[in-house]
Amino acid sequence: NFPGEIPRDMATERKFETRKSTMNRVLREFKGRRQSIRTSLLLLVLAGVVPAAGGLAWFIDHQREQAREAAYAQVRVVANNMATQIDTLLIDSEIMLAQLAARPSVRALDPRRCDTLFQDKILLRRQSTVFGLRDAQGRLICISGSNNPLSIQQARDTAWFREGVASNRFTVSDVYLGHASGRWVTNLTYPVRDDAGRVTGLLFLGIDLLKLQDQLAKNSPPSARLAVFDRKFQFLLRSIEPEKWLGKPLPAPQRAYAEDADESFNLSRDILGVSRLWFNLRMPGIGWTISVGMPEDEVFAASRQDLQRSVAIGIAVMLLMLALAWFISRPIRELGRTSARLIAGDVAARAALEGPAEIEALAAHFNRLLDDRERTLVEL
Repeated sequence: NFPGEIPRDMATERKFETRKSTMNRVLREFKGRRQSIRTSLLLLVLAGVVPAAGGLAWFIDHQREQAREAAYAQVRVVANNMATQIDTLLIDSEIMLAQLAARPSVRALDPRRCDTLFQDKILLRRQSTVFGLRDAQGRLICISGSNNPLSIQQARDTAWFREGVASNRFTVSDVYLGHASGRWVTNLTYPVRDDAGRVTGLLFLGIDLLKLQDQLAKNSPPSARLAVFDRKFQFLLRSIEPEKWLGKPLPAPQRAYAEDADESFNLSRDILGVSRLWFNLRMPGIGWTISVGMPEDEVFAASRQDLQRSVAIGIAVMLLMLALAWFISRPIRELGRTSARLIAGDVAARAALEGPAEIEALAAHFNRLLDDRERTLVEL
């Protein structure tokens, strides 16, 4: 039952009266209790310190969230920069291949009429290894950059050729070991169509992945670890030991993070034991995944310094409040001790002249009264 309710029976009424009398007694004791100035000052300080501590805790949590967002932004910028460079290369290549695919000499699929611009165009692509044209059955029409091209059957058996012919659009292949060059490449293809729109041939351009990686690394922080995976999560690029890893599948634990979402973050250690913040970005259209890892100490360094500075200031302010309370309460406590000594018979006891001006003046008056009393006693 709550105060004000009507008891339902005598037992309930007695319980109600007992609780009421107990509460009244506690309230009387609380009201009759006198607190010392020191306790009052401490409570006053606590009234300011407790909300300040809560505000500091909120501020620390807010700063941590901002630090995390700032760190995420740093890694995201590196990944987006890589994606922009790759997109630029692919868009430029698609435009070039589309222009060539529209040329009559290319559409003719006549080995005797290989477009002389093939050589001029390929020189504009420093990352390329091979450039050529095959018909839809795999027969080689023209090629530049290879003295040992694939046979018709070998070409037809490759995934990049089958996808290029079947897709009827610009395609980007998964990682592929070049037949003639022996280098890891991705093949870019563009269909050649006849007047009816049927795919009759395929232009192909091989991009040297190690050269592409060197270009991307120049525009990335030296401390960053870079990797790019194809649609099968095989290494296309890797900034550390690329010759060892290109073409190999991403290990299962890391793959779970990479294929989790179009964008994802995780914090883990690299093979050297360095804790890194990783960002995985999936490129729409081609299905490649960019993975960038930055040292945790580096991306969180500035934010952690700001956080430590803020925490130090907050703690210093609270300590200052406690010191101020101690500075005020100490001379008051000393006055009390002096009074106790006088009561105990120590007539020579005097209050120390310290503390705030008001308390020091009070101590001086107190001592003057004691001196006057002592002189009066001596005169008597």
